[in-house]
Amino acid sequence: FALETQSERGEKFAWKGEVSIAPISSRGTLTVTGLLGETVHRFLSEELPVVLTGGAASFRADYDFAYEPRGMRLNLALPSVTLNGLALTGKDAFFRGGLTLERLQARIGPLALLGGSGGITSLRAAMPQLDLTGLTVSPASGAPLKLASLSLKGAQFDHGAGRIALDSLTLDGADIPVRRDRNGGINLLAMLPQKPAAAPQTAAPQAPAANAWQVSLGTFTLNAATLRLEDLAVTPAAR
Repeated sequence: FALETQSERGEKFAWKGEVSIAPISSRGTLTVTGLLGETVHRFLSEELPVVLTGGAASFRADYDFAYEPRGMRLNLALPSVTLNGLALTGKDAFFRGGLTLERLQARIGPLALLGGSGGITSLRAAMPQLDLTGLTVSPASGAPLKLASLSLKGAQFDHGAGRIALDSLTLDGADIPVRRDRNGGINLLAMLPQKPAAAPQTAAPQAPAANAWQVSLGTFTLNAATLRLEDLAVTPAAR
């Protein structure tokens, strides 16, 4: 099959491949160009933890999917993912503040997923490269946090082994203002979601402890970073 369409706002969708009913399976390529954040929000506003107010995404996804008697199988690769001009506002239950991002570029895959009646049996994924530029996180009040660029290389994820491995992470131009208000509140903590009122607790048997995840990072580089501290809870204010 082959399907190509374009929205009134210039968003392009192209999907081609093969599909089978018995057994249920499909393989092919999905290409999306210029998908607007407003379009995503229009269809998924209730499910998303944020309000998308800007941005355009383009990607290509190569997939091979099958649903067999022993379970589901999915192999996926996204050799090109681009996001420009992202703007969003968090919902109070998730994130209280705003975020803008000038550009994101990434290569994702291969991703291999196996599932059975009991859920996911195996999930392995790789992200060879992720680059961000112009990240700004704005709290409800006070100065924003800024990051000029981020570069992540060689990310590996293995759900079964409980392992995340990163070859290198580089941060450039971080600007982090930290302020303690007169009432003792920290500006960065104000962006965290409010905790719901605690319900009465009843004694319950303890679940067995889960195995700890292993996270490794080969190289970390921090360039041209600035940490600005301000304490308004003392007199005179400390800076």
